[in-house]
Amino acid sequence: MTVVPAEMVGRWQRIVDLLAELLRVPAGLVMEADPPVHRVLVSSDTPDNPYRPGDGFLIRKGLYCDTVMATKAELLVRNANTTAEWRDNPDLEFGMSFYLGLPLLWPDGRVFGTICVLDRSDNERAARYRELLSEFRGTIENDLTLIATLEENRRLATELRSSLDRLEERVAERTAELGEANAALRVLLRRLEESRHEIEQQVMDGLCERVLPHLPAIRAAAPGPGRAYVDLLESGIRGITSAFSKRLSATLAQLTPAESEVAQLIAEGHSTKDIARIIGRAVSTVEFHRNNLRRKLGLDSQKVSLRGYLSSMER
Repeated sequence: MTVVPAEMVGRWQRIVDLLAELLRVPAGLVMEADPPVHRVLVSSDTPDNPYRPGDGFLIRKGLYCDTVMATKAELLVRNANTTAEWRDNPDLEFGMSFYLGLPLLWPDGRVFGTICVLDRSDNERAARYRELLSEFRGTIENDLTLIATLEENRRLATELRSSLDRLEERVAERTAELGEANAALRVLLRRLEESRHEIEQQVMDGLCERVLPHLPAIRAAAPGPGRAYVDLLESGIRGITSAFSKRLSATLAQLTPAESEVAQLIAEGHSTKDIARIIGRAVSTVEFHRNNLRRKLGLDSQKVSLRGYLSSMER
């Protein structure tokens, strides 16, 4: 059963009242199909009108409105008493032997009901002005189109809200998944970076502790041409270990090559004597470089470990 807005019901009421007045009939009706019955939706406010809104009639053959709805066509019955087809029509109980009705259709062609007028005798005036009934039918069907449009809009709005809710849920799920993935990726990257630093440190420690200390002796024992190869080897190793200095902050750009080399060895944990032995310089030279490093790094008046400071810059 369709919910018709009160504003439309009021407009339809004025239509059937006007129809009954103009066609001079006791009853003007808007009937709504609600299988297995059809009901009086609107009834004209006229004297001797036996029909009331809400009255229902079982849909079956032999009813005026049933025929109109089944054929979707106009029906004019001037005197049902003279035709066997209408003999069992319940409207005859009210003496309504005259009937003129038209189907009311939804925009998609489905039957909503009928608009009709009834009288207790043949009504030539009503038969003559049938076009008036058709015009009023058009007004009601326009309202039915509006109802259908509003219903469709409500349905689409409900579907849209449902789709938006599902989309929001999916976005929330994906956001949570991405958050978890990002967290896992950050942990993985941090571990990879730590592993890289450990490997680099191990390589540099191995070169500085196991290779570089022996190069002076190898150089001294090597014949003249061989010393050139030892120099190349030492240069290559120091080129590898100098990757440390490239990761220091821009502050270290002011250091000399010798200071950068000493800074690297200090950060690796070598003592002054070890550094002097590794680079083949005097201990006093290394002490000189250490003092320059503290001054250039702004540590000469601070009680800060030079090794700890350089190590923190590497990280």
